[in-house]
Amino acid sequence: MLTPDSIQCDYDLPKDLPMRRGKFSVAGTLIDAMSPDLMRFLSNFIIVRAEYMYDTKCIEYYAVSKLFDPIDDGTLAPEYTFTLKKYSNGKLDIFTERIDPERGEELLRALRMLDGC
Repeated sequence: MLTPDSIQCDYDLPKDLPMRRGKFSVAGTLIDAMSPDLMRFLSNFIIVRAEYMYDTKCIEYYAVSKLFDPIDDGTLAPEYTFTLKKYSNGKLDIFTERIDPERGEELLRALRMLDGC
């Protein structure tokens, strides 16, 4: 079993990391491709829940990450979208956008279906 004592880290994590919770989706076809860039992207998260969404053919992740904004306990995890930019030297930049909850779940599902996610 992996325990806190078995992890060695040479950098400091944000003190509020446990409060940096969010959710995001990845298209099932992207998972099937198992791209090294996807593996690098997912290494930025501590996944606490993953669920295949049959209606959108995506995997919805709930996670903790320094890429998320801190939220209060008892608050629903906000949803995020990401854009990845890969450079010829192999560098991978990750751009994060928090989705405004005012847009509504129905609109988000419609957009995911149009995007193939």
